[in-house]
Amino acid sequence: MAKTKFKGTVHLSSVNPIDPPLIDSNYLSNNEGIENFVEIIRLAFIVMENSSLSSELIIPKIPVPGCTFCTFGPIYECDSYLKCLIQQIGETGAHLCGTCRMGSVDRNDVVVDEKLRVKGIKGLRVVDCSIIPDIINSNTNAVAIMIGEYGSDMIKADRR
Repeated sequence: MAKTKFKGTVHLSSVNPIDPPLIDSNYLSNNEGIENFVEIIRLAFIVMENSSLSSELIIPKIPVPGCTFCTFGPIYECDSYLKCLIQQIGETGAHLCGTCRMGSVDRNDVVVDEKLRVKGIKGLRVVDCSIIPDIINSNTNAVAIMIGEYGSDMIKADRR
């Protein structure tokens, strides 16, 4: 899997632990990120437009403020429109990972040890997908369940 060339940030939105964090994925910070998304969107449009259900799946071209349709061919051939569409209305899913890297405590880029304990803070663990060292190329549901099971085993073992 190729490494991405952009990194996002996660910041606390307040001192209240219930408030959601401020997350900037930074996916569109360089041309490589934008081109990757263009290819994904293009493939989605190609599949939908060539499906036997295309008349039910394809919504007529709806203008997006600031975006102009190309005058030729199907929508997936119009790179400028796809780029604009991504920048204007693109969103990410909530499958975040890799923000709190797990690994050997000897490494400087690691936050969590192999038992999910935060380095330097006694009694604090991270038991979610943020510990995954590299972004995975699939839905994180099964991985999240596995990490939860592993984390509960680590907590129970320490309580014995």
